[in-house]
Amino acid sequence: MAVAIRNEFGAIAINRIALNKMIIKQLLDMGDLLILCNKKGIPIKENPTPFIDNDYYDAVEVYEKNRVIKIRIYIIVILKSEKTILDIAEQIMDKIEEDFEMFKLEKPKKISIYVKGVMTDYINKRNIEIVRRNA
Repeated sequence: MAVAIRNEFGAIAINRIALNKMIIKQLLDMGDLLILCNKKGIPIKENPTPFIDNDYYDAVEVYEKNRVIKIRIYIIVILKSEKTILDIAEQIMDKIEEDFEMFKLEKPKKISIYVKGVMTDYINKRNIEIVRRNA
């Protein structure tokens, strides 16, 4: 559980599942740039309901140990725009950090994005890891 605000009256905390949903929502909003996938690179079906499908939890892992948060994200990048894989990864990381700042949380210690494929006309398998470490 990540503590957002602590004072003499107590603490306000945000649990891991809420952080996970927040990140998934950000990634789903970027649907024209990426497809969520699992660790093996299998795309997760698009869910037409307004609720986040449990399969999406295979694409985003939020770990917390000793008040240090680490995030792993598994995606397939769609390269139909002028953006590169690194541009898309940076955009994802920036959005996650903005969300953490909004809740007055410390930035995640490590954000790892695993690009499991690149989609042009079809999915080309890749195994690229992009990492951002925050002090």
